[in-house]
Amino acid sequence: MTEAAKTQMYQIYIKKRLLRKSGRLLPRLNGIPATVTGVPCIFPRTGLSGAILMTGILGGAMASHLRAGSPLFSHTLFNVYLDGLMWAGLWLRDPGIRALLP
Repeated sequence: MTEAAKTQMYQIYIKKRLLRKSGRLLPRLNGIPATVTGVPCIFPRTGLSGAILMTGILGGAMASHLRAGSPLFSHTLFNVYLDGLMWAGLWLRDPGIRALLP
């Protein structure tokens, strides 16, 4: 086996190993932006901005599910369900939001 073939096989091995590691790491990293944008929803002063940011995060997740061809009602629209519950809770809590969205 030539030196170039050994180098190429080693590079393929490293790429496969990195893909396996990133396959376990990426789902954990995806929760960080959702948590960071979801925390402001808890506090009344930042609830509206947190809800807007969370809507953007959930919209991106829905676009990813649409592109991947995930089942519609269980995976793709789950983000819409969460978003609707979040906005309903914000609407019930904040009279300013009720004035904007009757």
